[in-house]
Amino acid sequence: MAEPEGEQGCLLRDEPTELERLDKTQAVVKAAMNDRLILAPLDLSKPDLCILDSATANGAWLRDISTHLKSPYALVGADIMTSFFPSKAPPHTALIKQDFQVPWPTALYETFDLVHQRAALARSRSIPPKECVSNLTALVKPGGWIQLMEMDLTETDNDGPAAKDFLRLVVSMLEKGGSGLTFNIPGTMVAWLKDAELDEVREEMVSVPYGKSCSSEEIAILSTEASVQNVNFVCEAATRLGVDRPEGFVGSLPERYRQEIETRGGEMRLIVAMGRTSM
Repeated sequence: MAEPEGEQGCLLRDEPTELERLDKTQAVVKAAMNDRLILAPLDLSKPDLCILDSATANGAWLRDISTHLKSPYALVGADIMTSFFPSKAPPHTALIKQDFQVPWPTALYETFDLVHQRAALARSRSIPPKECVSNLTALVKPGGWIQLMEMDLTETDNDGPAAKDFLRLVVSMLEKGGSGLTFNIPGTMVAWLKDAELDEVREEMVSVPYGKSCSSEEIAILSTEASVQNVNFVCEAATRLGVDRPEGFVGSLPERYRQEIETRGGEMRLIVAMGRTSM
């Protein structure tokens, strides 16, 4: 995200701090997207929508989009880490155990009006990320949508030294872990969706401001904590994977990153690729 962790090699940690990190990140992304978490042009006023969130963790994304849906609707969250699931699923929601690296049950083929997955392809080590995407498209109803979101690892002139070090560490980790970084380059996931013969394929970029770059003090504080937790998570995962870095680099990165975003700000850039299946 070298030893596997969690269930079947998942690099997420099974502990409360992991859910805290994921919840904070979800809140920051939600704020950056102005609560418009679904960018695919799906008619949310339509009743009986069926939506899947792959790699759902504790279902926070489903919880947040549910306020925009017209009842009745059906939400399905799938994850291999069932320990992340709440003890009681929210209304209209089913949570199932499923590794997105293995074939999905055929009973779910062509079931969903929208299939969503965010920040999960880095954990695809059993099969190529492109194959994971292909498996997800099989779950979309004719005329339905798929929306994929992954972090853009392309460095820009606006990135500070610590941000650039973080991006380079993530790249090294992905290369060491085996999933590669093709999906983290703009245009790649779009090409995969086109190869799957989807229609209306397009890509949008979402900037998620951190720290001093935020317009709200509340989000500035929350984003600082979330981003530093994310940096810590990556540093720990890189250590477990045996990623080669200069001595002391990993240990100092979270502190340097915090200081940088508190004084000059920063951002996370998300690539959002979407496409519609043929009728």
